[in-house]
Amino acid sequence: MKSMYLGKSLGLDIRKESVAVTLLGKSFRSIKVIDADFFKIPLLSKDNEKAEKHFLEKLNGFLMKTNSWPENLAISLPRTHYSFQSFELPAPDLKSAHAMVKFELERHFSSNLDNLYFGYHARKINENRVHVMSVAVKKETAHYYLELLSRLNLKPSIIDVPTFANANLILSQTAKMSPLSAVIDVGPQAIELSLLKNRHIDFSRNVPFHDPDFKRGFFQTNLDESYYESMAKGLSKIIIEQLQNALESSRNIDEAETVEMIYLLGAGPYSPYLAAQIQQETEVSTSRVGIPSEVVDDSENGFSNAFMATSLGLGLRELKQNEMEADLLSEELKPKRKKHNIKFTIGLATAAVFLLIGLFVNKIIHQNVTLANLDQQLTEVKKQAESLLEIDREYDSLGVYINTLNSIEKKYPSKLPVLAELSKTLARDTWLTNFKIAKNNMEISGYSNTASKLVPIIENSPYFKKTRFVGAITNQKEGEKFTIKTEFQGSP
Repeated sequence: MKSMYLGKSLGLDIRKESVAVTLLGKSFRSIKVIDADFFKIPLLSKDNEKAEKHFLEKLNGFLMKTNSWPENLAISLPRTHYSFQSFELPAPDLKSAHAMVKFELERHFSSNLDNLYFGYHARKINENRVHVMSVAVKKETAHYYLELLSRLNLKPSIIDVPTFANANLILSQTAKMSPLSAVIDVGPQAIELSLLKNRHIDFSRNVPFHDPDFKRGFFQTNLDESYYESMAKGLSKIIIEQLQNALESSRNIDEAETVEMIYLLGAGPYSPYLAAQIQQETEVSTSRVGIPSEVVDDSENGFSNAFMATSLGLGLRELKQNEMEADLLSEELKPKRKKHNIKFTIGLATAAVFLLIGLFVNKIIHQNVTLANLDQQLTEVKKQAESLLEIDREYDSLGVYINTLNSIEKKYPSKLPVLAELSKTLARDTWLTNFKIAKNNMEISGYSNTASKLVPIIENSPYFKKTRFVGAITNQKEGEKFTIKTEFQGSP
């Protein structure tokens, strides 16, 4: 049985030599991983058409396989393109801090803000201070990836920060965590190391490293176990050294504070060996980040935390509230669509259904009351009648009323069953603005993303026939405007 989803979201984690993609669907009770994939790519650049073609073919193959071009697309770019800055502001509340941030950002980023797409997350740390974690990427760089995705007719709704996506994935699974934790995300050519202090990112650094042997093992999962163990030992020493440097570089961490928990993401086939080695050498509990409890893996090939954790965090951005949210995509580049609150939409739909039921029930009650009144009138007429002839005349008169009601019912059939049939037939991206029924004819008007597909969809229903457009389809801000006429060939 095909699953029905209230919304779908695609998380796309683009790195220098790899891409992870995760498609999520939100149902009433949970969020499901519909499918996920991880593939190696050459280094993307304007001068490397072969690399671009490979990337697009792989991504298009995933979309074709899942038969889905979701409205929600959250992407992250390679880590080297991001510039991170953290600072504190003297502010009594977050509202005051938000008013100050943009002026403060101009001091912290070397490039002019007009040349950057930027975002930030602010968190109050005490009564008079707010901690800000800001991120920026050059517009020229972002436009390259946006143009590349547009070739597949994909328009990102968010350019997210992979550091935030990883942190949110951890925070969503940890109600109570240690005051100071480390987050380590290991890719084939770089390590991203972040420090979480009291549930906010205090420090983040991307450390590139070039080890052909490590990269070879990252993309191969059939090597001998001793190979992964050996490489994990060498990498763990680099990670511990970088962790120590991060602790010394952070202005907000005292010498007396120690890391009490280490979270590991990525690392591919090295993941279990690397987690064990780091824990052994640091004597700090080290956990491989998994799937949150509210997410169900329903994918055909299986979801892998060691390759796709960040893309999962990106996909969750549009489906649930996160503790850290920043969007680097400017408003003019976001898809022109209305973002609906799912609970609010369901509430309105439920209210509409009850309203229609109420109108239908009210119509029946009204008819019953009318007939009861007519029966009462007939009784009174019979009592007051002076002759049988007069009684017959009154009875005939009542019969005329009943026939009139029956003819009205035939001329204006009940609309509720028709609405129910349309709600099951029409696509989810279609909504109606006008609805007319007279005898066996129906006329509907409204908007749709793809109005041209509506006539065959309605015609396939066993209850409609001779379906046709009235007038031309016009493109408007809300979508393609249409008017359709059809006839009933059965009773829904």
